[in-house]
Amino acid sequence: MLGLLAKEGWQKANIGEYHTQKQALSRFSIAALILSEPVIDVVRRELRRISKGIRVEETELQKVLREEVLKREAIEGEKADAARRLVSRSAGRSITKSKAPEVPEVAIAAPPVSGVPPKEPTPIS
Repeated sequence: MLGLLAKEGWQKANIGEYHTQKQALSRFSIAALILSEPVIDVVRRELRRISKGIRVEETELQKVLREEVLKREAIEGEKADAARRLVSRSAGRSITKSKAPEVPEVAIAAPPVSGVPPKEPTPIS
């Protein structure tokens, strides 16, 4: 923690990175992620798998998570709304970085084994 306040920490902007990490790991961000559609879908699938095929509705699962699993303070209020907006904005972004443009492969002729260059093909007349 003291390293963040040291001269080297200020020069490398470590305090900004620390703040971003703390925001990402806040109870509000985690609650918003848990209540997001992709996570709800995964939880439904796993519940169906462990309960031998019993289907759980998305709204029913969200209700249980909101009322019985998560604390009310983590899903209501200004900070929870800000975290929900952050999650919904990032939902459209891809998780993986974009690929570099494809570079066409170039065939390189192998050097002759015997030290004698290969003969040129003779045209057919």
